[in-house]
Amino acid sequence: MAKPLDLPLLLIPVMVVILISVSFAQTNVTSGASVQAVAGAGWSSPSGHFVFGFYATDGGLAVGVWLATAPSITVTWTASRNDTPATGGALRLTYDGRLLWTGANGQDRTVAAPPQPAVAAAMRDDGNFVLYAANATVAWSTFAAPTDTLLAGQDLAPGAQLFSSVSATSRATGKYRLTNQLNDGNLVMYPAGTMNVAAAAYWDTGTFQIGFPLTLRLDASGVLYLVGNNGSYTKNLTKASAAQAVEQAHYHRVTLDPDGVLRSYRHGLLSSGGWKTDVEWIGPSDRCHVKGACGFNSYCVLDRDAQPSCLCPPGFDLIDAGDAAGGCTASSGAGECTGGREPTLVRPWRPCRTCRGRTRRAGCWPRARAPPTARRRACQTASASPRCSTPTTARARSSSSHFDTAARAAATRCSSRPVERRARRSAAAAAATTTTTASGERAPSRWSASGS
Repeated sequence: MAKPLDLPLLLIPVMVVILISVSFAQTNVTSGASVQAVAGAGWSSPSGHFVFGFYATDGGLAVGVWLATAPSITVTWTASRNDTPATGGALRLTYDGRLLWTGANGQDRTVAAPPQPAVAAAMRDDGNFVLYAANATVAWSTFAAPTDTLLAGQDLAPGAQLFSSVSATSRATGKYRLTNQLNDGNLVMYPAGTMNVAAAAYWDTGTFQIGFPLTLRLDASGVLYLVGNNGSYTKNLTKASAAQAVEQAHYHRVTLDPDGVLRSYRHGLLSSGGWKTDVEWIGPSDRCHVKGACGFNSYCVLDRDAQPSCLCPPGFDLIDAGDAAGGCTASSGAGECTGGREPTLVRPWRPCRTCRGRTRRAGCWPRARAPPTARRRACQTASASPRCSTPTTARARSSSSHFDTAARAAATRCSSRPVERRARRSAAAAAATTTTTASGERAPSRWSASGS
């Protein structure tokens, strides 16, 4: 007969089994499970709205998580995003606790290799794909390694980054990054490949004087906010999304898009069964502020709908007529110029908010449309003196593009004249400010404090 003291010991294994069963209530993947490498195939969440599996990308297939919106899916996470897309094979949760994509040629690609071997997995309804260890703890998750998107309930920890994708069809690392700076608590956007310095940034939250690290968080109501110091400090970047009665369900995400703009999206599943997607917030609000928005020798303007357009200065044409953001190159000929005239660079327009009340005659034009000089070529006679312009004044106010040798020529040809003019003005100013008396004593100028 067993001693009374042994009874709790006999119950321990039973209790462990029960705890694991409860923790894995949404688990639909067990060791040895696999899914074939076919676009759209994967492991779904209980609602069927999120899927972890294979989706089509440029050149083949990729493994990731997507929201099953219609008519096209919305990818929220991608594994090994810079790997060459492949086809064939299967994705499987191995018995040694790894998640592998075994190709048709038998070669393995590691999707996840957690420090604790995984015994089960789940695609959850919040969009997080999770691997569980034997003790029912999370061994690995997609939420812990974001790519270009945050979903509701997901954090961007201090020191972590989001990187934009190349395009909507290629999820490889793109041209921009959102950095949650560990040293000062500032959330900053930079072009990828640049240093964390103010000169390289094009947007930030202005929280660089907080003095402690901050976490970027998106909640279920669509509020994107920074929080730190054990919750005693918060700063909201967006407002809560309004409820809509026609929706069966809705999901929020924040994505650093390929154009370098951070957008907050709301995806609503309508009662009719269709999906509706709304953009509720963007940063920066002026898309021309994104560095590198336009290519070499071009500049950015906003149209009446606040959409950015890349334009070439007079004497330059698009490198690729089908890619306005690809930059401009010097025209091979005079273009529209006739009668022995040639194109010349002109000083680009400035937005009205920087003109300080000056009129259009001073080069100030509405932000919503380009000035006439951006829509036609400026021509002058070949014998006339060239217009003086520097690469700095001849480039877009918001583009990080640099003008090439051909564009700099206009500045080089007359670079000495501004220097001479400045020297003459300085000499004249000195002569007008101070005069000398017959006795050699300095007399006060006309505009001195004495009023003489």
